[in-house]
Amino acid sequence: IGSKNELAARCKLHELKTSCVNNSAEPSHGQLMPSLLASLLCNTVPVPSEAELPESLTDWNLTLEEPDDKTQDCSICLTPLAERCARTICGHFFHFECLERNFQASGRASCALCRSVLRGPLTVQARSSSRRPIEVLRTVPGSGARCHLDRDYRFLLLGDFRQKANTYYVMTSNDDKRTPASEVMWTLETTVATTVYLNFRSEEHTSKTGVNVWLTDQGWERAHMASTVSTGVPSGLYWGPVYKRRFPAGQVELMGSNCSLGAYFVFVEVEDMTEGL
Repeated sequence: IGSKNELAARCKLHELKTSCVNNSAEPSHGQLMPSLLASLLCNTVPVPSEAELPESLTDWNLTLEEPDDKTQDCSICLTPLAERCARTICGHFFHFECLERNFQASGRASCALCRSVLRGPLTVQARSSSRRPIEVLRTVPGSGARCHLDRDYRFLLLGDFRQKANTYYVMTSNDDKRTPASEVMWTLETTVATTVYLNFRSEEHTSKTGVNVWLTDQGWERAHMASTVSTGVPSGLYWGPVYKRRFPAGQVELMGSNCSLGAYFVFVEVEDMTEGL
């Protein structure tokens, strides 16, 4: 017994032959095939559509690709990776529906195996020493947008960052705020030269926490820029000094905030990649 499509085709063939016999004429290929093909294509043969990423994953760094090893299982649902698969930038394979469900459940745009961030610009990527969530946004947040991944604090004003071109925002976890000033809190990996801006919560955030020591030792300079203004606890509104430093492509280590009021904000200005072309 054939497939449903084959059975439908045979039925249609029989129907056409019967019709021709009743009319005392044997059907020719010219009479039979157009009608048969039209029936099959329009009524019984579904035209397969190409797999597409769910809308929530369209800005992720993924490619639609199946693993060479057909016995490999998805690490999320533990079923074979036979179809509707995606390859992450870190080289792991999942069903893309599994990635979407994992993101909906965890809120993390990261690989379920190695925790690499799967969303954001490829020129700037970030990781936290604590392994708490961290993500690079392709644009500066707007007024009313969240400041952190793990708090509902909001930006009220973006200061001089509001219309700054070629600038990303590093959305961090505020629970990293107590990282000692002597330890690396976050690390950026960049493929182009950048200028990194650190926006602190207040003047005391730099002067009473030991942060001013690493700012001075590492060559950060105070920028004459209007600060962001954000909500928070317990003071309600926060704003403070902005420091900047230019880095060549490579690794950028950002030291501990060491402040109970919150972690500083990080903006990354990317140099024009077309300059000099």
